[in-house]
Amino acid sequence: FALNYVLNNILSYLKLYNEQIAVKFYSHCCHMLERVISKNTLSFPKLEVHIKTIKKIFTIVDLNFQYVNKYYGVTIGQDELAYIVEMINDF
Repeated sequence: FALNYVLNNILSYLKLYNEQIAVKFYSHCCHMLERVISKNTLSFPKLEVHIKTIKKIFTIVDLNFQYVNKYYGVTIGQDELAYIVEMINDF
């Protein structure tokens, strides 16, 4: 439920939808949540440069994932969010 809510908000704001995004998003997020819960998160190379390059999408993703953080009682870091931003930016 939480991931569906977040994905719909992000795609609505960006006026974007593609079934490939949904499949990749859900697959990545399930694994990401498992990593966050087990405290074994990924790091994103050159994170600060990446954030500055696509700040608009990063801000939208970050704001929407606050809902997921609250829903699951976790904190998803910027490194993990950067992979989602990269995925969305490819479309």
